[in-house]
Amino acid sequence: PWFERAIRPVLDLMQTIPVFAYLVPILILFGFGPTAAVVATLIYAMPPMTRITELALRRVPSELIDLGHMVGCTRRQMMWRVMVPASKDALMVGVNQVIMLSLNMVIIASMIGAGGLGFDVLAALRRLDFGAGLEAGFAIVALAVALDRLSQAFAHLRPEPLAGGGIAARHPYLLSGLALILAAGLAGLAVPALQSWPEAFELSTGTFWSRVVEWINVNFFDTIEAVKNAVLLNLLVPFKR
Repeated sequence: PWFERAIRPVLDLMQTIPVFAYLVPILILFGFGPTAAVVATLIYAMPPMTRITELALRRVPSELIDLGHMVGCTRRQMMWRVMVPASKDALMVGVNQVIMLSLNMVIIASMIGAGGLGFDVLAALRRLDFGAGLEAGFAIVALAVALDRLSQAFAHLRPEPLAGGGIAARHPYLLSGLALILAAGLAGLAVPALQSWPEAFELSTGTFWSRVVEWINVNFFDTIEAVKNAVLLNLLVPFKR
């Protein structure tokens, strides 16, 4: 309880302070680069996981805890063998929130040197390239969905009996993937031309999305403008007054 009382104000501050308000001190402390971006992302994404973890562990049925005491579980065994498996579904909600918030932060983090897809979206916004921005945004969405599904699959992975033949027989796909990654890395070191993907094999949908946005803007400008003015005059302005 004392730890909860001590950390709750910290979590409240992390969740209520605007992101741009702590980017400046982070830049001063860690400089411009990926390190500052990682720290900012942790501050932004960590509080929901902490709160959900606390709530999930508190909601573990008392019968399971009593059973753990009856069979002689230590504190560590009680945590990792009883409480965490019992609250797995609730904990996965926290993992989902961390994934979504972390990827939600990539564009803001690109302002302080994160790079990657977030920088692609930011650069597209700066030059008003709607197609490239949408393309990079869809890539971020696809990455978020893939990470969420992989985390869910890993959490609900059923243990299987050990097979004979050693680690190669038990984990053939894992070893094949690691071997492929290692081979690709060594090939890139041996042949520098393999370190970058050839432009001739690149597939981009940016031009298509730019034309879609232009078509919508040309054909539905009056409708969009009418909706905007209606919301502004009938909802936002009266609410402000």
